[in-house]
Amino acid sequence: MILYKYLPPARMDVLENLKIRYSQPGAFNDPFEVKPYISHISDDEQIERGIDQVLDDEVRKLYEKLPSQVRSAFFLEQVVGLVKQRRESLRGQFGGLVNSFTPRLREIMEEKFNELLGILSLSENPTSLLMWSHYSQNHEGFLIGFDVAHSHFNEKRSEKDEFGYVRKVEYRQKRPNAALTAMDAVEVFLVKAAEWAYEHEWRVLRPLPNASQIIEAEGLPVCLFSFPPECVAEITIGARASSKDYNMLLSLVSNLASERSIRIYKAKLSEMEFKVERQQITI
Repeated sequence: MILYKYLPPARMDVLENLKIRYSQPGAFNDPFEVKPYISHISDDEQIERGIDQVLDDEVRKLYEKLPSQVRSAFFLEQVVGLVKQRRESLRGQFGGLVNSFTPRLREIMEEKFNELLGILSLSENPTSLLMWSHYSQNHEGFLIGFDVAHSHFNEKRSEKDEFGYVRKVEYRQKRPNAALTAMDAVEVFLVKAAEWAYEHEWRVLRPLPNASQIIEAEGLPVCLFSFPPECVAEITIGARASSKDYNMLLSLVSNLASERSIRIYKAKLSEMEFKVERQQITI
């Protein structure tokens, strides 16, 4: 499968240096990016069960550290019973206390995602009229078509790993809204409003501390990740690309093509319809 990155002409350095930006959620044009609404941290019963387990474990650890004389006077079961009596008198208060931190938790998550999470957005569609306009400087830029069957886009290390592989974005009418413990990775990282469905987006997540290059900038730093030239399967030159940019892109593709065969297309505007078409060219 080929997935596409729309880029303006100023980003030809991506092909020259083989580095591409993974953007923080706060750098996206969607203000709801990676912001599910966390209504509360967890249900009260789940919090109580978790606290019960932690307290039981801690009581047992502390009991084992008591002097032998004390342990001989009080059996473990007696100590656990006393703690349980005290715990029952406080039951129902823990959940409210934990969930009172929910607003601050939402703030912390936003801060940490912008500090640690990078997203590469790709599209299934190489002929989107809107995306050529929005992301490729009014059709003056270009597309990189990535072969996502390449191992670079399949670096999942475990079943629970969220990084290093392509996943499809889901578009919904309703924003995810639930307890933190009830949300899965899809609802946190891969759900967008239905208005964005025309993008047909897939994305790759990577930890920003692993970036190949970090460039300090106003607001959020620019984090670049290297990719192997073998990932590049196609290049499409925009319908309004200048002759200078057209020739520069052909030169860059010629250098890359020494590594593998790369298909080259020229985008053009349909004469009869409101659509973008592509015509393959040779160099």
